[in-house]
Amino acid sequence: NRLLVPSCDLGEKFTVSGWFYQKFIYGYHRLITCKESASEDGWHTEWAYGGTEGEGTILSVFGNGNSHVNADVGSIKGRWAYLTLVFDVDGLRVYSDGVLCAEGNISPVKTGSRAIAIGGSPEGSEPSFEGFYDEVRIAKTALSAERIAADFATVDNRGFFDFGAVGVPVYAGFSGGTSAWKL
Repeated sequence: NRLLVPSCDLGEKFTVSGWFYQKFIYGYHRLITCKESASEDGWHTEWAYGGTEGEGTILSVFGNGNSHVNADVGSIKGRWAYLTLVFDVDGLRVYSDGVLCAEGNISPVKTGSRAIAIGGSPEGSEPSFEGFYDEVRIAKTALSAERIAADFATVDNRGFFDFGAVGVPVYAGFSGGTSAWKL
């Protein structure tokens, strides 16, 4: 259930985002990671077990060692959620559905030559995410809050795009297959 992204050095500023749907969680399941164990350089995210129904609500983001930030993103059990992590020299920001839900400092993250694993750990030695993920993006820049909210709105707001008969994107309010974009 994990996807490996070839090794790449993302530098000091980068953003990781994607849509996640949780089926069940018990324990601590890796979501997106660039290290195998807490003692290694890198970073990782994991769900913290949160209740008798197997709902993870706390997303923990770790830097080097055990320094971390906990973000209460609410339950995503049985629903799609858009999660975004922004790593910057000024710290870490965590967004859920386009809204900032936590920020803080973690030890400097290093990506180096390690692979990035989505849905588990690079070598598969840690528990994998129990659910689905889609449209995971990795950007070599720290995206702004406005950009993150806009990315979420493009999918969440059904009125943002309307598709004509031939699949041409049409701004809601226009019709007849005319393509128009609101920027």
